[in-house]
Amino acid sequence: MRLSLTRKILVVAYTAALVLLFIRIRTFWTPDTMFIALLGLFILLGQGRRFTVYFLPFVLLLLSYEKLRSLA
Repeated sequence: MRLSLTRKILVVAYTAALVLLFIRIRTFWTPDTMFIALLGLFILLGQGRRFTVYFLPFVLLLLSYEKLRSLA
């Protein structure tokens, strides 16, 4: 899959913006924030649907584990 120059620039800018955002707010990657951040990146790469189908069940499993762990 070849990316156009414009799309490459968008991917680099998006990645840099994410890194700066996480440095600025001083937070760590949690499963929900990582999923949203990577979903945006994969949408720019044209693979948003595939990413969602592959990783959404895993993210839901991690989030449900976190929620149930707080109940115990």
